[in-house]
Amino acid sequence: MAQWIYTNSDDQCLWSIENIPSNDPLSNNRPKVIIRSVIQKGPADNAVLFDGDELVAIHDLKIPEYSEKLTPEENRRQIFRTLQKMMAFINSTPDGTTVQYTVIRDGQKVYRPIELKKVFDSTNALLLLTGLVSWAIGLLVVLSSPQRKVARHFYYLGVLTLILAAGASTRGPYTVPIGIELTTRCCLLLFNGLFPPMWFHFFLRFPYGFEIRKHRPILVGAYAINILALMPVMIVDVGAFGLSNLYWLMRLLLDSLPININALETASRFFQIALLGAGVVLFWRGFLKISDHRRRALMAPLLFTIAVFLDLLAYIWLAKTYSGTLDRGFFMRYSHYFFLPLPFLPLTFAYSILRHGFFDVRRVIVRWLSYFVALGILSVVYLCTLAWLFVFFIPTKISMAKLGVIVGLLTLPLGWILRWLLAALRRKFKRDVTSSRDLILGNLLETKKRFSDDALFESLVVSIQEAFRPQVLLILPVNKGRVVLPPINKNKSDRAIQYEYESTQEMRLPPSMLRYAKENRELVFGLGNDESDWIMSQNKSLRTYMDTLGAQIMILLMAGELPHSVLLLGGKYAELNYSREDRELLREVAITLGALFEAASMHKSLIDKTRLDQELQAAHNIQEALITSNPPEIPGFQIALRLVPASETGGDLLWVKQRAPGQWIAIVGDISGKGLPAAIYMSQSMALLKFATREADTPLEKILAGMDLTLRNLMSPKDFLTLCIIEWREDGRFKVVRAGHPPPIHLSKTSPEAPIQLMPPGLALGMLPSCLPSWHVYEGALQPGDWIAMYSDGITEAMNHNGNLYGIDRLTEQLKRFWGTGSTRAACEAIFQQVSAFEVQNKDDRTLFILARGKI
Repeated sequence: MAQWIYTNSDDQCLWSIENIPSNDPLSNNRPKVIIRSVIQKGPADNAVLFDGDELVAIHDLKIPEYSEKLTPEENRRQIFRTLQKMMAFINSTPDGTTVQYTVIRDGQKVYRPIELKKVFDSTNALLLLTGLVSWAIGLLVVLSSPQRKVARHFYYLGVLTLILAAGASTRGPYTVPIGIELTTRCCLLLFNGLFPPMWFHFFLRFPYGFEIRKHRPILVGAYAINILALMPVMIVDVGAFGLSNLYWLMRLLLDSLPININALETASRFFQIALLGAGVVLFWRGFLKISDHRRRALMAPLLFTIAVFLDLLAYIWLAKTYSGTLDRGFFMRYSHYFFLPLPFLPLTFAYSILRHGFFDVRRVIVRWLSYFVALGILSVVYLCTLAWLFVFFIPTKISMAKLGVIVGLLTLPLGWILRWLLAALRRKFKRDVTSSRDLILGNLLETKKRFSDDALFESLVVSIQEAFRPQVLLILPVNKGRVVLPPINKNKSDRAIQYEYESTQEMRLPPSMLRYAKENRELVFGLGNDESDWIMSQNKSLRTYMDTLGAQIMILLMAGELPHSVLLLGGKYAELNYSREDRELLREVAITLGALFEAASMHKSLIDKTRLDQELQAAHNIQEALITSNPPEIPGFQIALRLVPASETGGDLLWVKQRAPGQWIAIVGDISGKGLPAAIYMSQSMALLKFATREADTPLEKILAGMDLTLRNLMSPKDFLTLCIIEWREDGRFKVVRAGHPPPIHLSKTSPEAPIQLMPPGLALGMLPSCLPSWHVYEGALQPGDWIAMYSDGITEAMNHNGNLYGIDRLTEQLKRFWGTGSTRAACEAIFQQVSAFEVQNKDDRTLFILARGKI
């Protein structure tokens, strides 16, 4: 209304106070008001006013005559005040009013009636156009990325620019209703108070995030200082509205402070210009820090911003220069030329945004255009239906009441159709949170997929694509808190993709982030400049890479307490950005995936354990087939033997073989270590033993020497084999050779109270470094009723809860106790039972072999 209805009236000419030479000595060089710059076909030109006419009076307002009592400067100021009253009178006169001008032309008074006209305000129209364009672009940007602070700041700048158009419409409380004038002045104060610091704040974040933006006191100080500096303007406005009591109260408050109001007003203007200039400098500095691709995209906005800033600086300087002079009217008449570039400034930003993809506004446009097209089509259908009804029913002379009812009823189906169509379009552009949750979690919890990481990821990708349709979707593994980002492929059809990132980038997840995610289950993190300072702290190129990639959020997928992988998502369809509800849904998905990862890991572990158990059982069966489990029947001799591994497989070996008629050999051995490696070495050793003893006349020490040489090449440096071999004949003669193994026990009638330990010297086999073989053979004879027992250290080194060993003494006592009964089998079983009851720790493979010669 202030722009189009309450705009000022004007005569479209200028008044100038000049000292005109005259032939009259008394009036020579006295100041006079001369009409200048008469616009063609304007009110003054139509009234036949000429350039050079001397203005004497307008209506009842007369130019004061020159007074000799006053100085020339005082006379000039008196004329100036009168002209100000004339200007206020003309501005407040309604459009089309005729006002009489009195002028002197060629020494004669001439009266000319002038019909005043309201003049189109080009400056305000340009500001209004700039405000509308800025607001529209800012609205598209904030709808595309509502979670990003830089998008919201861009929108706030557009709103403030639109507010400036209203604030620039101030006309004065005497020409405009006080309510409208008060509103426009408040808009102007709001713009002056917020726009300069907001401009500075915006370029702290765009196009490059400076560290100073994190210092809240600096930003709050900029806003506070700028608003407080507007106090003189507020006082002038309060006085202009005739609120004298409040005006004098505020003046009294300021006068009590050591502040010069004029100096404060000047400082306020300089501070605002400094903030605007600092914003331009930040734009330029940030422009130099970004990648080449974004630099090329922002070249036009930067140059135009600098040009507009310099243009407005020139306008401010000229306005200050002509302030308080009648030439100010001439300046203001052509001031709109300074504002001609303004509408192009937001348009250059719009071009960069649309062309180079700084914000995903294209989808917003598509979405809202779809809504309005649907609404327009239905409106056309409705109007065409109404036209047809009127043509059909008017000849029937139906009452207007009934026709109104029919028209009203027609709106119901059209309303339902419009509702259905808009809902369908909304589903096309946006899936509601409930359906997205059902879709994603339903796919993840499908039984066939929940026990495989690959199937879970495949289901997740399909679900996320259908629910959000992100521009970027990457699932990357986390290795020791680091994520390797893939190179960005070249794509000439997509100008938003940079060409320089052809290698991988490494991103480190801060320990504080992992700890926070583990403790609070906060698994969704924004990747914009405002939400991810940790990216900038790692590497500036990583920040540029993320901007180029277009990833907006990162979802951290945990498996138990450890990070498993990360999910990077780019901007989503025409819905534009991820709302708070979307992030909560993604957090729920991440928590669910974490539980599924744990279940999949446990399932995999269970399968692996089952497979391992089966393999170990197979190895156990193979090992049992290699050793001698059942004692052979040997005339004149009784044998008892048993081997119990500590686990499914073991490193002890036990083997009995007939080398030749009437000649037998028994071997007890122990591989260092336990478990599967020891079982493998045991199998190799058994194969070597079978090969080495194939010939009956091969000496025992030669068997050990050959095995020692072979095992040194087969075994690792820390492994070795201990052996004890006994070879006996049917007449009772025997030989014993020992390679680092516990000595066998000989129970003989010759020394019934003190069993003999047969201890021929000999080193273990396969030990490094190698040395000269030194295995000795002990020869003896088994008398009828004598026993020889060979065993492994798993029996003698069994340990109870007090840390005591079973020991050789307990073994000997058990053997002596059953020796009298003559049952080797009973002795073997009793010893194993006693050792099992005794042992609580230090479990090892146990082997026992007892050879007894029968009594004659």
